Amino acid sequence: MGRDLPRVLHVSLVPGIHQGVGILHQLRLEREAALSLNLSWDTVLFAPQSPIIDALDVPNPAPRDLTAADKTSLTSRARTNLRVKRSFYSWLKAVEAKYDILLLRYSVHDRRLAKFMSARQGMVGLVHHSCEVPEILGLDGLVGRARGAAEAVVGRRTVREADVLLAVTSEIAEYELARVRPLPIPTLIYPNGGSDTPNPVIDRRGEVPELLFVASHFSPWQGLDLLLESLAKFDQNILLHLVGTMSESDARRAESDSRIVVHGIADQKAIRRIAEPCWAGISSLATERQGLRVACPLKVREYFSMGLPAVGSHLEELPPDFPFYARTTPDIGSIVEKAREWRSISRSDIASYATSVVSKKRILQETYNELTDLWLDRQGSPSHG
Repeated sequence: MGRDLPRVLHVSLVPGIHQGVGILHQLRLEREAALSLNLSWDTVLFAPQSPIIDALDVPNPAPRDLTAADKTSLTSRARTNLRVKRSFYSWLKAVEAKYDILLLRYSVHDRRLAKFMSARQGMVGLVHHSCEVPEILGLDGLVGRARGAAEAVVGRRTVREADVLLAVTSEIAEYELARVRPLPIPTLIYPNGGSDTPNPVIDRRGEVPELLFVASHFSPWQGLDLLLESLAKFDQNILLHLVGTMSESDARRAESDSRIVVHGIADQKAIRRIAEPCWAGISSLATERQGLRVACPLKVREYFSMGLPAVGSHLEELPPDFPFYARTTPDIGSIVEKAREWRSISRSDIASYATSVVSKKRILQETYNELTDLWLDRQGSPSHG
């Protein structure tokens, strides 16, 4: 054959940017890694146009007149989602022949995705970021139950059509395989990655322990309520920095404790400044509310890049002997104790070591190699070296 490396398109359909900027940051890192490695890998975001996306430097082929919905209006969001999906699948059909492998961010109970998968031309993989049915059922009320039931039916049919499944954690991979058993669909772990360049913040740690907890929004699985409950019973002098939006009840509790600084929404430059006096970063503390034991949150990778070790209640997609992440309960005393153990380690040592492990460039190269092996097997060609 004339060409022994596949052309890959990884496209993420994001009908509403309210779903989180973490997705966008990860796509930018992936695109930068692919360009640096000179891989035949295109990263595309398909989403309503907005200033955030315009500044992202990731291609967005959605029509310029397709703009974000009013997120406070369910009707507006539903109409925009419908327009986005119609436009997306029309565009996808037009470009699929240009690529050997399509990787599609999985879209729940999406009948158009199921239809596309059954009629696809080439090799198509689905990229999963959650155990979909349990997560949807975790939503309150009848809507969650109805959507969960729809995903159980439509999702299984969609996933069965995939040529390869990619999951950000081993737990999610096992869940997806269980949905389609006994079909032997190849599965790859494609965890979130971090920056390839260590960028430690200035070390302004003092005698009083300071902790950083970042979330775009403190959803229930972040466990902020549990941490605040623990802090209320803790009588030592510490400082907890909260970055992100939160529920009214959490906000009231946070503002009533002088040891808590509520920063609200902050950009990366501001977060780095807030991180300077911090001893450690806090990850999700209640992922069991999502039905998850394993996670690889982007914020943990960002903590590492800044030279902060991290704690969380979940298992991480990291080597078992990784020294700068520790599992903990949502107990402020345990978190402070662990932060003290890391106190003597320099920012640069943590950032350099951790960045080499979670490097997006390394993760992307390994994933491309694995996809190439699968693609060559489908071609009936010998594996590449």
